[in-house]
Amino acid sequence: MWYSWDAHGSLSGKSREECIAKLNAAAHATREFLQNADVVFITLGTAFVYFLKESGIAVSNCHRQDSNMFIRKMISVDHATEALKSIVQDLQKIKRQEGCENRDLHVVFTVSPLRHMSDGAHNNTLSKASLQLAVEKLITGYDRHAEGTIANPAPTISYFPSYEIVMDELRDYRFYDSDMIHLSKVAEEYIFERMAESYCDEKTLDDIKQVEKFLKSANHRIQDANSPATAAFLQKMHAEAERLEKQIEGLQLR
Repeated sequence: MWYSWDAHGSLSGKSREECIAKLNAAAHATREFLQNADVVFITLGTAFVYFLKESGIAVSNCHRQDSNMFIRKMISVDHATEALKSIVQDLQKIKRQEGCENRDLHVVFTVSPLRHMSDGAHNNTLSKASLQLAVEKLITGYDRHAEGTIANPAPTISYFPSYEIVMDELRDYRFYDSDMIHLSKVAEEYIFERMAESYCDEKTLDDIKQVEKFLKSANHRIQDANSPATAAFLQKMHAEAERLEKQIEGLQLR
């Protein structure tokens, strides 16, 4: 199998050509999506990174290769800051490419509240703190006037405190799954509501409610697929999906 250290396993191929074709298609689709995006949320999980021993290059996916090929270590705050700055600059380049009409971009960083307990409680705390400090250093040191012009504005960068919300506000057991590490559905919904309140206007909030209502109905378990009632229900849902897709730009429900 052929694969890339930077890509998900689904982009691997039985031949070099197949792998490259998948990578190019994914890159094209991602670039097209980002050019149309107004806001990009980036969730950071851990400051521990795998590096190839032979070259020292960081890898995103080890593809279940021999562990002796890698070294795993926690990167410094400065290293993490430079990595995040590189991400912002790459997003900025995509938005400035010819043919991209919407050049405004808001990048929102957040740190995942999911604890990596396999590293131990202390190392997990150090890892999360390193990510928080890196984001803070990036935001406070980012000069929008130096990075942008009127024609090509620099991205707005902010931080959403999902990690802090869980640690400070959702400390009850009911906000965790049975393993006491993953969050419960109640906690996930709470964080999403806080995020929506922070970044969405009234129209978007109303659109979210309508889509949630539609998805709840769409997930309704059908008892008899051949009944007239089921046919009427599916027709109604098709019409509602069509209405929402016309109302909300970029929405795809069918």
